[in-house]
Amino acid sequence: MPKNKNTHLYKPARRLCRFMRFVPFSNSILLSRLATSFRFYKSIHKARLFKFKVNYKNFVSKCRLYVSSVQKAKPLIIFFHGGGFVYGGMNSADGALQDMCFGLDCNILAIKYALAPKFKFPFAVHQCTYIVGLITEQNSSFVKDFPICFNDIILMGDSAGGNIAIQVAIAFRQKSQNKKMQHQIVYLFLLYPLVELVDKCSCCKYPSIQTFEKGYLLTKKSLLKITKNYLPKGQTSACYASIVNCDLTHLPPSIIFACGFDPLFDQVVSLHKYLKQSDNVSSLVYYHNITHGYFAMFDQFIKRTIDCLQFIYEQFENIV
Repeated sequence: MPKNKNTHLYKPARRLCRFMRFVPFSNSILLSRLATSFRFYKSIHKARLFKFKVNYKNFVSKCRLYVSSVQKAKPLIIFFHGGGFVYGGMNSADGALQDMCFGLDCNILAIKYALAPKFKFPFAVHQCTYIVGLITEQNSSFVKDFPICFNDIILMGDSAGGNIAIQVAIAFRQKSQNKKMQHQIVYLFLLYPLVELVDKCSCCKYPSIQTFEKGYLLTKKSLLKITKNYLPKGQTSACYASIVNCDLTHLPPSIIFACGFDPLFDQVVSLHKYLKQSDNVSSLVYYHNITHGYFAMFDQFIKRTIDCLQFIYEQFENIV
């Protein structure tokens, strides 16, 4: 992992960070949209990059494949970006994914899924499930088209992307018993995932939403707007877009990151408890002094992410 002096923030992103530090977060949705348009973190490492498109129901999904220079039979990491299902893209996490590819000698696939409000739930979930299905099926052309070597799959996502990662894992729960699947989903790596879409009533369930109501980038107001934009008209937050309403049994082992200054903190902790109660293997990693959305923002947090992924590999090193 490179030292801090070898990595830097782009100048526009650095100015935006200073601006976000001092300005009251009265319009957090606008600030979030500005934030996700920048590449906050720039890596000095350049992985081999392949760009391709996948068509799903007349929507073209752009994908990026980061290919390691050292080809070992390690799991393929499939990454779903955050942004509240409304904003975000692959650019914001590009530097982090480059360093992960280099530091772990692994291949990473990043998926740009369809965003709300144009595409409501469950379009993005079905789209991502379809793309993952193309990879996991036996004799997949994906493996033949790219110079990569992998045996199994890790699903990874931050914030809203963590929600999608769990939804995809749930969709593949039954398929995992199908012998036609050449590659299995063996781990979930979830960075401060959005567990439950909240409305004005359900906000009271989670004290952290009230505690960090504003001033910490992700706010209560923005969470309410996410629910409004993502859910189809007439659906409530009690639908299956919220992980707490899903059957969480028989899921792969997971590592979950929680942030101390995050409105979603209580949701993340509750997800860890739900997974344990459903007889799943789950580990909770708690960073008390960082905010929601840190993954692509500052390089000191990227090292922690890589360390955690390395821990994942060590758990099933004998298997792969």
